[in-house]
Amino acid sequence: MLTRADLIQNESLRLSKALGCFGGLAVGDTMGELARSDFYRERYGVITNLYGSTQSTDDTEFAVLTAKIVIACGGHLTDEVVYEHWMKYVVEDGIRDRSGIVSLGARQNLIR
Repeated sequence: MLTRADLIQNESLRLSKALGCFGGLAVGDTMGELARSDFYRERYGVITNLYGSTQSTDDTEFAVLTAKIVIACGGHLTDEVVYEHWMKYVVEDGIRDRSGIVSLGARQNLIR
């Protein structure tokens, strides 16, 4: 089993593992979104492949945003750091295209 020390010492392995985690998250998120669709369930049954114009949801977007924030602040998260990044990426850049109601509500709360 890999240890924290293994990942600290091996940048290539660390990057590979991080990319694998984000890839797995995005694929799982997309497949879960497909499984919520009556059309896809009726047409394909249990979802085991990605079809057509599938896409991830705001869950994946916010996982990536969280990683960006942690990297940008060097792991020293504060309320101010999170607020600053949410204002930049969520409020100013917008999340309207693929956002769920909870994300849009969070955006409105930040604006207020």
